[in-house]
This record gives sequence, C-alpha cells and structure tokens, in this order.
Amino acid sequence: MTFEEFDRFQEELLKEVVGMKDTKGREYAHAEDRFANFKRLSEELQLPDIKIAWVYTAKHIDGIKSYVRDGKTYSSEGIRGRIIDTIVYLTLIAGMIEENQPSLLRK
Repeated sequence: MTFEEFDRFQEELLKEVVGMKDTKGREYAHAEDRFANFKRLSEELQLPDIKIAWVYTAKHIDGIKSYVRDGKTYSSEGIRGRIIDTIVYLTLIAGMIEENQPSLLRK
C-alpha cells in the first residue's frame, strides 16, 4: 500500500470512528453525559466507569487478536467494525481521563 493509499484509507476509517458519536454514542448514553451508560453500570457493579469502558475495549481487542492469530472472524461482526469500535472505546477512555485528570493527557 502506498503512502497515498494508506492516507485515504486512514481518513475514511477515522471518519467512521468520528461518526459513531452521532449513532451508537447517542443510542447508548441516553443522556447529555457522554459517559452516562458507563456511569450507570459503574454504580450498579460498584466498579469505576473507566474499568467498564476497558471491559468493552478488551472484548473488541480479543476479536482482533483472534483475527490476527487465525486470519478469520468467528462472529457476524467484521474485523473492520471491531477495529473501529476499539478506536472509539479508546477515545472514550481518553475522554474519561481528560474529565477526571486533564493534566495526564496534555502535551
């Protein structure tokens, strides 16, 4: 893949990542607070919301690891979707860190 081909691919992939905030993000949060669904589960399970987010992230990473190991997927969710969801969850974790300890993510 050339640099130009990769740049186009990456741009398209990241557009899908950003688009999630307007679809799944609103569907799951059910509130103005972007992290509301994580906070609800956090309270219910008595775990920090960032740990809830990590569990969701790890689920997708496990699917990616399985693909890397075996070269195929075992569910109806394709590898592209798992990669996009992982990136989304990592940005959510970054947002939680930013909300609670903003200096940790500053350059």
